[in-house]
Amino acid sequence: KRELAAMLVHDLKTPMTVIRSGITLLSDFATSSGKREHNRTFELLEMSTARLQRMVEDVLQLAKLEEMMGQPYADLVEMSALARACAKDFELIVADRKQTLELAVADEELPPVFGDRPLLRRVLDNLVHNAVEHTPSGGRIVIGVRMEGGAVLTEVSDSGPGVPPEAREHIFLKFFQKDLKRHVGNVGLGLALCEKVVSRHGGAIGIGDGVAKGARFYFTLPVAPSLEGV
Repeated sequence: KRELAAMLVHDLKTPMTVIRSGITLLSDFATSSGKREHNRTFELLEMSTARLQRMVEDVLQLAKLEEMMGQPYADLVEMSALARACAKDFELIVADRKQTLELAVADEELPPVFGDRPLLRRVLDNLVHNAVEHTPSGGRIVIGVRMEGGAVLTEVSDSGPGVPPEAREHIFLKFFQKDLKRHVGNVGLGLALCEKVVSRHGGAIGIGDGVAKGARFYFTLPVAPSLEGV
């Protein structure tokens, strides 16, 4: 299963790279030719191919996680620093959509968690990406990190349409897209990947109400064992 997923990702990455390069060249040519009216079309094409690439990568990551035994390779990870880096990377995207991205990190220094840094960053990226996609122009997105119940809680809230109560119970299942107001995740894989990563780290993930009745996705991770109680 993992080998099949790896082959699929490998075979799809090359044509996607060619497509994205072609879009960039066409966009540059249109701009240099003074045909700026097509810029928005090229932006949409670029966004769509980038989203497709994320979906393909999620397939591979999910296949890897489903075959892993025990926890992923672990390191000391500061979720506050991870949240700041994520917010920084989304600045231009949020500005282009005329949204507001806020960072709500506890003033006190939070203890690190024991985990796989790239995988935890992928969880945060997926949650913020979903929030950006489903928050209207002028809307608000908040990334928060704080201590709660002896664990480190990370959350992403938005002022979008939210997720209906009847969809929340199954929202982290693969390919689940029962949706009345918004598409949830990347063909049902983005959130499934988040759930798998968090559970592999001994944590829990959930959903609630966000900003102005929007969505709030959150996950908790245990403090690194060697630092508990310090």
